[in-house]
Amino acid sequence: MIRSFRSNFLYINIRFSQNRTLSTEHNDQIQSSLYISGRHELNSVLQPSFRPEFLRKTSKRLTTIHQTMKMRGLAIENNIDNNSLEEELNRFAELSEKLDNLKRKREKLLTKIKKSGSNGELDSKFTQTKQELLEVRKLFYELEDRLIPFLLSIPADIQIDVPKNCSEIIDQYSGSQTELIDKMGAINHMRLGYLNNISHSSIVGPNARYLIGDGAKYFYALSDYLSDHFNESLFIQFKGLDLVKSAVVEAVNNKSFKDDPFAIQTVDDESQRLHLVGDSSLESFCGWISKQPSQTLFSGCKWVQIGSSYERTMKQEHCVRATIMVDNNVEWKQSMDELYQIWWKSITNLGLRCKSTHCQADSLQPNESARYEISCWLHSMQEWIPIIKITHHGHYISQRLGLRDFTNKQLISSNLTLIPLLECLFEHNQDPTTGKISHPQCLSNYYL
Repeated sequence: MIRSFRSNFLYINIRFSQNRTLSTEHNDQIQSSLYISGRHELNSVLQPSFRPEFLRKTSKRLTTIHQTMKMRGLAIENNIDNNSLEEELNRFAELSEKLDNLKRKREKLLTKIKKSGSNGELDSKFTQTKQELLEVRKLFYELEDRLIPFLLSIPADIQIDVPKNCSEIIDQYSGSQTELIDKMGAINHMRLGYLNNISHSSIVGPNARYLIGDGAKYFYALSDYLSDHFNESLFIQFKGLDLVKSAVVEAVNNKSFKDDPFAIQTVDDESQRLHLVGDSSLESFCGWISKQPSQTLFSGCKWVQIGSSYERTMKQEHCVRATIMVDNNVEWKQSMDELYQIWWKSITNLGLRCKSTHCQADSLQPNESARYEISCWLHSMQEWIPIIKITHHGHYISQRLGLRDFTNKQLISSNLTLIPLLECLFEHNQDPTTGKISHPQCLSNYYL
């Protein structure tokens, strides 16, 4: 499996790299870099990684890493010895540097041979360099096979202010028409008939959720409404399919996706998803943005995507994802609060009963340093439905991308799942007598 993937990767890499048209002058030609997470040599179109600096820093904080993994309930191999692991990480860093130096030396010799023609001394040096490169690469691959699964299992550091024992409530909103909704009781046949005629689930294919009639009108109105909110806050909009390349590559070997030995170790499937708008394309796009000159439009970028993602079960989700990348550790709190205020204002304007929470430490995913959640009350089920997640990823994605300045890059992302929100809106705005569904005033300008 390992060797065959290398062959697949080279083929895919060539195909996509030939079509890249990255340009800071023509922003309409934006394409994401092709990033393959957790694969041999962690190749990207733009830069190979992990960087030696990251490997050496990791070797010095193994005890802290294991404590963090234990706190999150992540599996730790009992046979891992910190001393030997530290030695292997440092050796891995040395081999990585040596490999890069030999590659550069080989290219220089090859250039000289092409310019001056073949001669005994240059040919001898080239042959010797090529042999050294093969030997170093062999040692590098052996260590890589052992260390990459560990490196990809390292979770993000948990922020100090994250609640330890139980989640804390940040805000609560009682919503409009609360008394009327409380009196509605169970859903009757008339109300159910209207609900069934605005959406349905597919019994074949990827388990997609389809919106029809008034449900489709509601969906587009809500998407435009949210889009306007982010436009006002100067977020750049990108189509989800513009950022799909990494997800396509992950899908090539979809048959063994669930059994991938290089997958992130986690207690559930939440952070291991096959995406159109999601983590694979997110890492890819962050990799491209991080390479842009600091004076360009994309420095300190804020962007929003409206599209779909697929879970590992291939269940489709319609979502809105807003993301901010900041350049230092000071600004992340401000950016997270900015995203929170945009989402909270958007939801409360819809009139829904909702609450927001600061999630406790043991509920965080491996790629989360802190998380806020906004939930809406679904009266018919008598429970809070999570609608929005706002996540501080810390250095998690920047270190996975192998950025030279990975300790300075901070990523804050947020995700709204549209179908649960629509279900809450349908129920909240349904007439208890006729079953007909109205729409909140704030959607009037967007309703078709």
